[in-house]
Amino acid sequence: MATTTIYGTPVWEAAPFMETNPFGVDATHMFGVTLRGKTFAFSGNLRIPELDFCGNFKIAWGFFDNGTYGLGGKTTQTPRPKDWYSFDGTEWTRLADFPGAGRTHPAVSAEGGKVWVGGGFGELCETDADPCEAQEFYYPRDKDPRGYAWNLRDTWIYDVPTDTWERGANLPYPIHHPLHFGMDGGAYILGGHAAAIIYNNVWRHNFLVDGTDSWSEMAPFPGPGRVAATQFDHAGKGYIIGGEMAIKGNNLMDGWPNGAAYGMSTDSSIKEDHRSMPTNEVLEYDPVLNQWNNDLPPVPDSGSRWAGSNFVIDNYIYVFNGVIRKGHYHFGNFTQDWPQQGWRMYLGPEYSFTTPGGYAGQTKTATNTQDLVARASLRGSFP
Repeated sequence: MATTTIYGTPVWEAAPFMETNPFGVDATHMFGVTLRGKTFAFSGNLRIPELDFCGNFKIAWGFFDNGTYGLGGKTTQTPRPKDWYSFDGTEWTRLADFPGAGRTHPAVSAEGGKVWVGGGFGELCETDADPCEAQEFYYPRDKDPRGYAWNLRDTWIYDVPTDTWERGANLPYPIHHPLHFGMDGGAYILGGHAAAIIYNNVWRHNFLVDGTDSWSEMAPFPGPGRVAATQFDHAGKGYIIGGEMAIKGNNLMDGWPNGAAYGMSTDSSIKEDHRSMPTNEVLEYDPVLNQWNNDLPPVPDSGSRWAGSNFVIDNYIYVFNGVIRKGHYHFGNFTQDWPQQGWRMYLGPEYSFTTPGGYAGQTKTATNTQDLVARASLRGSFP
């Protein structure tokens, strides 16, 4: 008998059963989560093949421990819903309604029995009587904000044991489509989009750290700011994969109403939008060291995916769905690719097992079929 150590070198491989799109439809904004050993994917923005774009969606945002918690939202419904639900892998339960304005694309970060919901895109004033004092920017700027939706910056904190909400400190700026994860006693909100600017800033809410209702700026992630990446936390670290960037690479875009504040044009005829990065890169964040690692291999796609999806099971990260968009319609150079292949990468710890004959005294990279079978036999012992 020989003891063999097998470790998972971070290498992407084609995910089993994900060769032709795992759920039979092209989609963005799907929400995947693993609960009690099973993986669930909630419907996102589904592609309409005849028109080659995504239609309306209803989606659950965010998750917490062994349950998932989320807002039900629909892009064309006004006012946007405030329903707040939990899902335990079997049943949905309606909880206390979200107290803020209904919204799409907020950040939802969960940690330590609480869930943070912040930012997003929604009505600036929910009623005619609302003084609308919380927002510092709205569109158009020269009109009363009532009746308009735009980026939001308010934050709300849900307490899981008591099924109650409380208002938290505003985000540093209005934002939608930010990235988010919760770990190491903190709720993290990062990146995102506010018209002419895309951020690569990282913010941590401090309530679980020092008891204060405040945000602290952490180390920004390397490379350009990005919007609509897919993100997750695993084994004490946070990860973001893909997303889109400003096409000039400087986090700024022409043609938006707030462009003048950043030295950009407000001419809508040359309006730029965020588009795919050259690679579908992976960034890893260590909250203890407050450091980013960009040495992990990119997902082997032709560019970064916008609004892709992921889930983690048995220490594998699976990436699927999303769309790779390049160019612009009005510039005559727009293209988009709907990747069909799903990918996975092992992010688990080193481990050993005993086998007759084995690879005595050798360390072996777990990327071939024999090693994968060995891994599968040990799934029950994974931490």
